[in-house]
This record gives sequence, C-alpha cells and structure tokens, in this order.
Amino acid sequence: MGFFDRFRRKSVAPVRIAPTLGKRNYEAARPSRIAGGFTSLGYVRSVNEEIRWDLKGLIAHSRKQAQNNDYLKAYFSLVRRNVVGPHGIRFQNMAINTNGAPDKAANDAIEGAFEEWGRKGNCTLDGETSWRGLQELIVPTVARDGSVLVRVFKGRSYGPFGYQLQVMEIDFLDILTNEMLPNGGSIRLGIEFDADGRRVAYHLFTRHPGEYMPGRALTRIRVPADQMLLIMRPERPGQILGVPWNYTALRRLNMLHGYEEAAITAARVGASQMGFYERLPDADAAGKSELEEGEKSETGALVTDFTPGMIEELPMGVSFKAHDPKYPTGEMKPFMQVALQGAAAGLDVSYVTLANDLSGANFSSLRAGKGEERDEWKCLQQWIIEELHQKVFEQWLPLAFLSGKLGNLPLSKIEKFAQPRWRPRGWAYVNPGDESTANQRDMASMLRSPQEIVAERGAELEEVFNEIKQAKELAKSMGLEFNPMAPGHETAVPMAPGDAADEANGTDTADKPKKPPKGGK
Repeated sequence: MGFFDRFRRKSVAPVRIAPTLGKRNYEAARPSRIAGGFTSLGYVRSVNEEIRWDLKGLIAHSRKQAQNNDYLKAYFSLVRRNVVGPHGIRFQNMAINTNGAPDKAANDAIEGAFEEWGRKGNCTLDGETSWRGLQELIVPTVARDGSVLVRVFKGRSYGPFGYQLQVMEIDFLDILTNEMLPNGGSIRLGIEFDADGRRVAYHLFTRHPGEYMPGRALTRIRVPADQMLLIMRPERPGQILGVPWNYTALRRLNMLHGYEEAAITAARVGASQMGFYERLPDADAAGKSELEEGEKSETGALVTDFTPGMIEELPMGVSFKAHDPKYPTGEMKPFMQVALQGAAAGLDVSYVTLANDLSGANFSSLRAGKGEERDEWKCLQQWIIEELHQKVFEQWLPLAFLSGKLGNLPLSKIEKFAQPRWRPRGWAYVNPGDESTANQRDMASMLRSPQEIVAERGAELEEVFNEIKQAKELAKSMGLEFNPMAPGHETAVPMAPGDAADEANGTDTADKPKKPPKGGK
C-alpha cells in the first residue's frame, strides 16, 4: 500500500437527520380545536387595523349596554365620581418669586381668572357647560367610546378670554378614510400624519353621521391638529384611537343581563301559577261547544284570566295542566357572583363596588380591595390631567394675558407664572381611627408631611389652614373657645427637668427617695 493509499477510503453516504416538526414554545400560541379562541393566529394585524374593523361595533355595543345594563351604567358612574369627583379636578397655581416665596398676588390673579373662564357660558362654544361639567362629560365618554374629540376655538369672538371648547363624539371622525399622500404622509382612521408620523390634521364630518337631516348631504372638513384635542388611553404602541374600556367585560355583562331577564321572567311566571287547558280525546259535542264560547287567543286557544282565590269549573272534556317553573333556584346567586367577579376584573374595579354586595366584606377585605381600586383611580386622574387639564391650561394662559384678565402681570414672565398644580379628589379612610394614628406617627417621625396627608383627601394645606383660622376668629367673636385638638391629645403640663430625665430613664419619681434637707441626718 502506497503512502496515498492509506488515505483512500470508500466514500460514506452522508447521514440524513429526519426533520422534526416545529413546536411552539408557548402553549397559548398553539391552535387547537378545544381552545377555540386560538384557532386563527396565522395572521397578526396591527392595532390600528383591528380598530378600523371593530371600533364601530365595539362602540355600538358599549353604548347599548350603557343604556340597558345596570352594572355597566353603575361603572360609568363610578368613573365619573372617582376620577372627576363632586368638585372636579381643582386648579392651584404655584408661581414662586426669586426669594423662594410664593407669588401670592400672581397666583390669586391666575386662579381667579381660570375660575371665571370655567363658569358656564365662558368655556364652551354653546355656553351650556361649565369646566366641571366638561370634565364630567369627557371622562365617562372616553370610558364608554374609547376616545373623545375636543375642538378648540380661539379668537375675540369666542368668549371673554378668546378661548372656548367643543366636545364631540368620536363619530365625527371619518375613520373609514385611509390613504397614502403624495408628500409621504398618510391618513389613517381619519387622522392625517406627516412623513415622520406627527399628527397634522383631523378629517371631520360637519354633523353627526347618525343624525337625520333630510335634504342635506354629509360633508367633511379638514381641521388642523393644533385646533383639536384627541383624548384617549392607548394600550399598544402606535395606537391611534382608543377602544371602550369595558371591551373585555361587554360580552359577559350582556349574557348576564339576558340571564337575569330570563330568570326574572321565569320567577314572574312561576309566581303567577300559569297553566294550559288540555282537550281530552273523548270530549263530546257539548264540551266542544263550551270551548268555542270562551275567550280565544290569536291562535284560537282558550284563554282564561285567574284572580286570587278564584275557583272555576272547567268545561266538559277539558283538563287543566299546571305550568310551575322551578326557576330561579339557589344556583343563581353564586353563578351571578362568579360572572360579576370576572366583569369587575375586566373593569379594574372591585367586585364589592360593582355588584354593591357588602355581605362578605370586612375591614381587611375592604381595605385591600379599595386600596387597589383607588390606585387605579389615581392613575386615571393623572392620565386625564396630562391629556386634558394641562393642555387646556397651556393654551388658555397666553390668551388670558392678551385678554387683559390678569391685570398688570407681564406676558414676558409667562414661564414663571405657568406653574399649575392640579388637585384631584381624595377618599375617606376605610378605618379613620387607625389611619389618623398612623399619620400622626409618620409626621412625628418626619416620614410624611401634612401637605401629603391633606392632598390624599383632595384638599390643600393652605386651604385647610385658612379655614381653621376663620373658625378660630368666628369662635372668638362669639365668645367661644376653639380647641381643634382631638380627645386624648390635649397639651400636657410641662414637667420639671429632673422629672423629665427620670421618666426618660424609666425611673418612677413616686418611688424615688427624697433627699434630706441640708443639715439633717
């Protein structure tokens, strides 16, 4: 064998590995006959494409349930009460001078002018709504429809401040308009964007498309983006329009509404003790004649009304077959409880609040449930402040300077004066005694400030101090003693330095031997 023969070997066929079927690592991504909701996962649409196809149906369903479903109506009332509150989200200006002290004159002037603008007749185009009323209208509308439009009008003819608003339902937006523009921009869901994705304009109908106006065609206008506010709460990146907040609970609440209606109908039928007349097969001619003389329904069946305590003899050849439904039974309450728990989870509220069911509640459960729920309300409060209140104030303030409503404040220092702070509503404690004690300890330990504690209740410390001062002056003018200290927290009599030191060391002064007088034994 030569040298090279050592390397000459029979060629070996390559080993082929059978391809394995691809298996998804996430089980939720596997299409399955059992998991019916996961059978069409081959094509994933963008959020805006899903909204384009489903938004109108979602809004229509949400509005219908809001009009007919007690629980959903209660939810929108919860949104209005907890996000906006009885007094609205209040405004306080916090301009500060160069020495660090608050500019009280400027703050009072700006706060007074904003309060004047917010009165009915000044802040809206139709003059029918106040600033607080606008908040109450906008927030539940976004919860129900997913988005709301606010058109801005500026100029001398728009109120004493030259600034007014008009709230419009999302129906005014032509969401079916989707096209590419020659300049590289696009129109998606009725909103025009430039090539960089910034909003340029809104394409709106001049009237509500669902309003019947005979002889008048539906026309569309282009409104620049700086004259519009689109208020929504996006859930996915790049989302253009919002969806109703109740979208996961809609179907469940609709089914529950039908279930309740059927159960109530069954209970009413059962309480009425209804029944049916049954003709016997051997009924003679006399029985037939008596049947023909009785009251008939549209289908020709014999009908008789019963009154309480009534006993009636049936015609010959006829028997009575009672209809006694046994529903609703004891299974109805636990079923409704489970259904409402799921709906409450989808709406981000507690079951106790949505169902108005306090049967199994206690201090611990209420505190835990209310705490989580109120954290969500606080998130919504900050959201609406950023999307509505802050934007409105930034547009209103320059026009307020130009209108002369701010007195001698110079426009050149607008950055100094534009320091708004918004005070949303707060809530009472679930257990006021324990919470107050904890707050006192936190302040004594310098872990919390009185401003923070007062702000949790939706007030401001300066306002509280002013009210306490007025109460003291009023009590003094009437010859009364004003003592705001809570029972058990009265001012203690100061101790002598030696006694105070002994108490700090744990020594009881009563058991301490007295020192003998000088010169004594």
